[in-house]
Amino acid sequence: GWGEGGSGRSDSKGGSLRMVSRRGHWAMGTGPTSMPPFGAFKDRLRELKAEMAGLKGTIAGFGASVGASTLIRQLGLAGRVQYLFDDESKAPLDGIRVAAPDLLAELSPDWCIIFAWRYAERIMERNPDYMGKWVIPLPQFQIKQGYGEI
Repeated sequence: GWGEGGSGRSDSKGGSLRMVSRRGHWAMGTGPTSMPPFGAFKDRLRELKAEMAGLKGTIAGFGASVGASTLIRQLGLAGRVQYLFDDESKAPLDGIRVAAPDLLAELSPDWCIIFAWRYAERIMERNPDYMGKWVIPLPQFQIKQGYGEI
C-alpha cells in the first residue's frame, strides 16, 4: 500500500517502485544503495559515466524529457550536450536548445545519445541521413552507426 513506510506501484511510464523513509531507515532495507538491485544500478551508472566520458567531439541527445535531464547530469554530460532533438517543440531544457528532429542531419553532431531508448529503432529509422554515431545508454550500452553496430 501507499501508507507510511510502504512501497507501491505507479502507472507512470510502465510503473515505478516508490519507497518511503521512516526515521532515517528505508522501508525495504537499511538504505537504497545497500539493497542489491540499487547497488547494481549504482555500479552500472558508474560504468555508463566512464563510457560517456570517452565520447569525443560534438554531442547531442534525442528525447527532451526530465529523464534526459537527470541522465545528462548523472552521466557527467552537463555542459557537453549541445542540442536535444524532440518531436515536440519545447523550451530549452537545463539551458540546452531543443530542436526539431529534421535538423539532426543538418547540425550533424558526432554523437547522438538516444534518451528515449524505448524508441531507439524508430528514431534511427526516421533519421537515415544522420551520419554520426548513435549512443543507446540503456538498458544495455550500445553504439551504432546508421543501422549497423560498431
